[in-house]
Amino acid sequence: MSPSMREMRCAIHPSSQLRAPVCDIREFGLDAFTFEILEVLETTSEMTSRQIEQDLEALESLSRERLSGTALYA
Repeated sequence: MSPSMREMRCAIHPSSQLRAPVCDIREFGLDAFTFEILEVLETTSEMTSRQIEQDLEALESLSRERLSGTALYA
């Protein structure tokens, strides 16, 4: 189990975007939710942390556009 999933099971997460579903997780349990990988960022050893962060932000923005109108927690 990844650290993030472990933290979610404990209903604790440092990300403000992941705090919103905590009440529902507490009420319904983690197994009531489906988690899906939407994109995988290909990185290289030459990429800086900032470049990776910017690319992740761009992928998130594209995913949110593609899923607009869909119920999201963020």
